[in-house]
Order: sequence, then structure tokens, then C-alpha cells
Amino acid sequence: MNISNVIDGGCVSANDQMRMADDSAKDSLNASVKLPLQEGLELSFANGLNSSWSLGMVINAIDHQLSDGQKSRSIEEIEIRWMAELHEAAVKCKRNKRKLMVGKRLSALGERTASSFASLLVGQTWQGAHDRLAKVPQPYMQWVAKAFERLCHHTAPDVLIDEERAIYLARRLVVEMVCLLENKLILARLDTVRREHQRKRSVLVKRLVAFKRAFPKLMVLRLDLGYGKEHASVSIERIIGDWEALKAFITTNFPSYLSHVVKLEYGLQKGAHMHVLLLFNGAMVRQDVTIAKLIGEHWSKVVTGGMGVYFNCNAAPYKNRFSHCGVGVFSRLDEATVAGFQAVADYITKPDPLVTLVMPSEKRFYRAHLVLPERRRRPCSRAAAVAA
Repeated sequence: MNISNVIDGGCVSANDQMRMADDSAKDSLNASVKLPLQEGLELSFANGLNSSWSLGMVINAIDHQLSDGQKSRSIEEIEIRWMAELHEAAVKCKRNKRKLMVGKRLSALGERTASSFASLLVGQTWQGAHDRLAKVPQPYMQWVAKAFERLCHHTAPDVLIDEERAIYLARRLVVEMVCLLENKLILARLDTVRREHQRKRSVLVKRLVAFKRAFPKLMVLRLDLGYGKEHASVSIERIIGDWEALKAFITTNFPSYLSHVVKLEYGLQKGAHMHVLLLFNGAMVRQDVTIAKLIGEHWSKVVTGGMGVYFNCNAAPYKNRFSHCGVGVFSRLDEATVAGFQAVADYITKPDPLVTLVMPSEKRFYRAHLVLPERRRRPCSRAAAVAA
């Protein structure tokens, strides 16, 4: 089973085997939880459902309804969604840190921020939520965990948090998070994420410009490589192995190949996938769309044995969406070209928190092989050599 079977499209999609107490209960779950259930999942609720269901309550319900094997997989996938939404709320909290408080009280924006946290606390226990946060080695989640620790005296650790208590705790959580931002160490850790993105983006732009100066005609391809929904839960070892096989195919069959950048990401619907940037000597090869398609087809049909999917970012419908596009064939090094390099570098180096949450051992799977090849020197004549 893969995450795309559980989380797909942001709405509940129950199959024929799912038995509800009545249609109104089913509609209530659809309208409030907004989370699809695994294909073949069967839940039965003696008391029906109501509109206050949250992700935490779904986790608890599944915990009581499934066998151990199904339970661990389903809860893990729903927790990924919970962590992702919590991280998004924390990022917004950091971005609006100066607008959340008016004196010692929450502003209107602070109340809306607290509401987003409250929806994630309903149906959780303090201990359960704290334990999930504590094991994630990610700066934003550690910030939330530290603020959450300060709420331990405001609720029983093992009692489910209801809607009223969740609103109260969420308001205090936002206040504690804002207060913690006065700690320079915590603020520096959060800013590390931004600074690392800026550093990678700057380095990548400089290398792309260096390649363009070295090769008057530079071809840049971008491919998004992944796996079909039914195979989206492949292991990280399989992903890395498939990438190495594709890289070997490219270096063997394309003499014009120069370099590459590859980054692993994790999507709630796509599962693990890669963004790949490939550089070619445009003086030796042409038709970037066709070459990108050939590489994508080899990935989907040969390397992954029919399990893979790809998206060709060099195709005209995609490139035409941007005023400055960083993929294609570049014959000049002007402001438009540099702006395109900046756009593609910003996208491919942006931080992905889900990789840290789901695959902490591979959180740095960003590989940039951008070493300029040695240029062949034109042999000089003997007379010129003697004169020198």
C-alpha cells in the first residue's frame, strides 16, 4: 500500500466495503475530515459520526478498527499528513511572527493561526502529540515541540483533547511559540532553513552561468521522475538504484551530456519523486523536448520496469507558463537567461520538510554534479612555441 491510496485529492473517498451508520454520518465525515481512506478499509461506528472529526480522531478510530499490520501502515500515512499540516502552520506562524500579538493578546491573525493549530489538536492526547513531535529532527517541528512542552500543566497527558480544550491550548501554543522566538538559538535554527536554501540557489545559479560561458550553446533539461500511484511506496534504496541506472544510460548514450543536479522530494499524493536537471552541449545535439522525452520513456519503461512516471518540463505547454524559463536551449547569456536560471534554481533547491519527516536519513538527498569539463587546447605550431 502507498500513501497516494490513502491521501489523494483532499477528500474522503470511501469504497463499497465501508459501512457507515447512515448516509448523514458519511456526509459529515466527508465534509469535516477531508482525508481519504485506504482502498478496502472497513470501519463501523456504533454511534455514527459528527462534524467535529479531526485527523487525530481518525487515527484513534483506525487504531481500534484495523489489524496490527493495517494499523501501522494506515496510522503512519495519516500521521504524515498531520505532520505536514502542522509544519505548514508553524511556517506561517514564523512568517507572521510580528503580527500575531497585540500587546499581550492575540491579534485577529493570531486567532486564525491558533484555529489552524486547534484543528490539528482535536482528538489527540498531549502525550501522543508530544511524542510524535519529539522524534522529528526538523527545526520547525522542534520549535513547536518545545512550545508544546510548556502546555503540559494545562491538560491531562493521556486524555483526548476535545474541541473546546483544543482552542484553549492552541491559543497558548501560539503565544509560547512567539515567546520562544526571542531565543536567539531557536531563531537561528529556524533561519538555517532559509539560509541553506539561499546558499544552494546562489551556488546553482553561478554554476549554470559558468556552464553557459564555457559552452556557447547550452541545453538544459528538467524532468520530474517518480512512480505510479500503486508503486509510490517504493524504498529509498530502490529510488537511488533506479537513478544510478538512469544516469548510466545517459552518460553512455549521450556524448553531449555535461552534468546534472538531482533532488529527492516527498509528496502527499506522489510519494517519493525526483527533480532532475540535466545539462548538454547544445552544439552537439538539438531538440531538447525530444531528448527529455527519450530519457523519460527510458525511466518509465526500462529502468523502473513500467512502474515509473515522468513529467517533461521542456514541453512547450509547461515552458510557456513562465516569462523567464530556465530550461531549453540557450545561445546568449543575457538578463532573461540569468532570470530563467534563477527561477529553476529557486525551485529545485527549495527545502522539502516531508523528506525530513518521512525519510530523515535522506534529508540531504540533493546532489549537484556541476564540474566543468576540461576544455581541449588547440595545439600550437612549433614556431609559435619557440617564439614563446
